[in-house]
Amino acid sequence: MNFIQTKNLDLYYNINQNINSVISIITNRMNKINDIYKMKFTNLTLYLFNDKNEFISHLKNKFSISNMPDWIKGLNVKTESFVLIEDIGEKITDDSYNRIIHELIHQNLFKTFCTNKMLPKWLDEGIALYFSEQFSNNEKIKIYKHLKYGEIPNLQTLNENFVLSGGYHLAPSIIEFIIETYGVDEIYKLSEDMNKSDNNSSLEILYKNWYNYLKNNYLMEK
Repeated sequence: MNFIQTKNLDLYYNINQNINSVISIITNRMNKINDIYKMKFTNLTLYLFNDKNEFISHLKNKFSISNMPDWIKGLNVKTESFVLIEDIGEKITDDSYNRIIHELIHQNLFKTFCTNKMLPKWLDEGIALYFSEQFSNNEKIKIYKHLKYGEIPNLQTLNENFVLSGGYHLAPSIIEFIIETYGVDEIYKLSEDMNKSDNNSSLEILYKNWYNYLKNNYLMEK
């Protein structure tokens, strides 16, 4: 693979697009997140692929994974992020750039907060989805349907059965709730606390307050 080093990235790539243009867009998006959410990106490692077969093969060989799902387009493993990028002509899609930032956020969170243990899935994914602008209106409509026709799982269930519990639309709404209620600094305080210990009583309060926030903000006719 080709390699280039920037101020914040060690970038390995095998793509057709102009790499300097790609780096510029990634850097601008990282700077935007830093400006809005106070997240600094430093010393990250990123692999970019155009070819799906090469992407899947690379992951299988590097991590000895025998059954790699075909739907995976991005993955972060501790201090390395891997992304399959899609294009329209010579331009990389916005979804692909969002995916790149999503995986770099995971890497940043791991390096910053996972000194003792991994963050819970709902917190790790919630931050990555919300900060990378992947919390779309379609995802918000799913929350409304959860409230009206089902139930909102508690945080333990969300962590243990993330996908089946609706984690990809519920988790970013937790981050939205915390930021709008307490401010972005509370996200990082919570991440630090979760790295140290599981405070079940605090999480129960968080769940109740988040649930009330959802009922007040999402339980409306769509």
